Amino acid sequence: FNFKKTIGLLLVFKSNITVQIKTIQLVDSGTYAEVWQGSWQGSPVAVKVFPTSSVRHYVNERKLYSLPLLRHDNITRFLEAEERIEGDHKKYLLVLEFYPLGSLRNYLYSNTSDWDTTLHQALSLTRGLAFLHSEVWNNGAYKPAIVHRDLSSENVLMKTSRICAICDLGFSMVVSNTGPMADGAKKVGTLHYMSPEILDGSLNLNNWKTALKQADVYSVGLILWEIFMRCTRLFQDNKKGKYQYGPAYENELKGNPTFAEMSQWVSEKRERPKIPEVWKENIQLYKCLKEILEDCWDQDAEARLTA
Repeated sequence: FNFKKTIGLLLVFKSNITVQIKTIQLVDSGTYAEVWQGSWQGSPVAVKVFPTSSVRHYVNERKLYSLPLLRHDNITRFLEAEERIEGDHKKYLLVLEFYPLGSLRNYLYSNTSDWDTTLHQALSLTRGLAFLHSEVWNNGAYKPAIVHRDLSSENVLMKTSRICAICDLGFSMVVSNTGPMADGAKKVGTLHYMSPEILDGSLNLNNWKTALKQADVYSVGLILWEIFMRCTRLFQDNKKGKYQYGPAYENELKGNPTFAEMSQWVSEKRERPKIPEVWKENIQLYKCLKEILEDCWDQDAEARLTA
């Protein structure tokens, strides 16, 4: 992360554990919340601060993080949540484990990886999604299946150079319950990572639970492409500066494309991130990699891989 400014701040939570965050640095500021770096009992933590206008996102994340068994190496670790009043304003805070390497996107901008490291990054990402999508029972406790709905390389954090952790459950929802879809048909998420069926409104509402999982897999396919594009083993010259990193569709759609432009590119024209020419060679490794990516971002949602 690029620290934008440093402010001394003391946050005191009245809860079953006393949380004191000191010397906080603003890490990132998004549409719905700010993320701060702080220290709790000598350990670094991340504090996600939601304004009143984003209380729905706070409530949703807190509810999901509070589910039994929602602990996994490849999901951001939740520590505590609290609401606090500052003057006339109310703020909502989530305290999470802090990952100093920052987001996968920022990491890829600055780093390439060898084949072994790249594989670990990719596997940890897919394991995290597989865990979210799965129902888990253990000693009477139950974790329902969850869809993320906003997967992007910005919403994946680097625990280490080899291990990813999915974060930001603000748009996530439980899909194990019966009945009609609540608000899953809404076109939410990061525009560049929205699947064709989300963009053009053709999501299969008759089987919405599976359909939303398939939309997540499309997004993961784009993130995997970003990861593999920074693997030195996959390019013949192995020169770090030769293949500059860019998020999916950044080079094809300059600036900030509109929803209509994104829908036309992905849904109507069926365009996908460019596969490097070297990956098209008749070598088993390249063929396997190309097949995995194409099976993730297939236009036909039902033909995609499952997490």
